[in-house]
Amino acid sequence: LEARECEAQAYHGRVARDDASDSTVELGCGIGWRTQVNLAATRVREAGVGGNAWSLAGKTALFGHGGEGLALTLSYGAARLRAGGQSETATWITGIATWPLADKVALHTNLGWQRDSASRLSSTFVGAGVEMGAAEHLDATAEVFHVDRDAGPWLQLGLRYALLPERWNLNASVARQAASGHAVRWTLGTLLRF
Repeated sequence: LEARECEAQAYHGRVARDDASDSTVELGCGIGWRTQVNLAATRVREAGVGGNAWSLAGKTALFGHGGEGLALTLSYGAARLRAGGQSETATWITGIATWPLADKVALHTNLGWQRDSASRLSSTFVGAGVEMGAAEHLDATAEVFHVDRDAGPWLQLGLRYALLPERWNLNASVARQAASGHAVRWTLGTLLRF
């Protein structure tokens, strides 16, 4: 986001097989220096135990965000979760590369690292996806992503419908894990820029 531009978003996600869900409300604003800062509050529930999380994250455009050619972005942040009487923190950093492939078609890739305080373990994650304008006001996405400590990669499809182009959208996704048990996660959300 440009300096003094902001966005508010909310979404709900659920993994049916694991009886796990999360609901997030997030506010992000551009602060200049090609950087956006986001603050989020999340309510999580897993295996019958509920908890709350707060996160502070940032995104910095490194170069190429004029709409032509390769664009690189760095995303980073920290979160604190309190659930079941225990607290844990996580920190992460992710590099994101975007290539325009054609009119209204782009390839996104990311590579990241995360550290969890509770497990004292680090994880790496990688993903690649294609975003395309499917119809007027409607965008579609398809991606694959994997965390090295996860049971297997996830395949995800998403849709985003612009109620007010560049200002307000509704979005939904469904992901299926390509591993034993085939967990399925879906999300519903909305985003408003102002």
